[in-house]
Amino acid sequence: MADRDSELEKQKKMLLKFGQNSWDAKACHEDLEISGDNSLAVYRKRTNLAQCRSVFANHPISLSIRFSDIFYFEISIKQMKRHLFLGFADKQQKKLDENIFEQKGTYAIESEGAICINGSFIGKSDRFSYRVGDTVAFGISMATRQVFFTKNGHFLVPFNFSNESSSADDQLLLFPFVSLFDFDDQIEASFEATLKSVSGFEILQNKGNIRDQRHKLP
Repeated sequence: MADRDSELEKQKKMLLKFGQNSWDAKACHEDLEISGDNSLAVYRKRTNLAQCRSVFANHPISLSIRFSDIFYFEISIKQMKRHLFLGFADKQQKKLDENIFEQKGTYAIESEGAICINGSFIGKSDRFSYRVGDTVAFGISMATRQVFFTKNGHFLVPFNFSNESSSADDQLLLFPFVSLFDFDDQIEASFEATLKSVSGFEILQNKGNIRDQRHKLP
């Protein structure tokens, strides 16, 4: 019982830290600049190369958490020329100048609507595309082991977290990340410990949808 209480307290602290998150200056490519209140904005500086550059958040979430059903984060697209990725990834051994979204332990959505689950491309839909002026949220439901997206307050179809679930998955620490490609690309994030998005989207209303829908592209 003591071990269980200790683990529960540990998970509660992790969830609290996640809600107070910010971008990690120590896990940020040198071509990106973190700024703004609480270090939530990311800007792609002008350099000689227009390539993938990534930054991770300071605090992760663990798949072992069970008492909290859903967690997510949200970004607003301020500037973007071509494409951008956001999602969750296992930070270990990930390089900030590589395509993180193609690596195992990564769950992400690309601005042209491409979906990557555990590093595998599973499909593409215009419904999931986003551009300058949009606000996009990426979340995980612990109860169903599914990821889901919202765009400008609209809930989008969820996807199974992985084809095979294992105890090893529960040990993963998943960090929010964003990858910017072109000069002057800019986003601003909001990390939420509660279930209500800053854009007004109420995820509580969609718990049934998250649980009922299957892994499929529309």
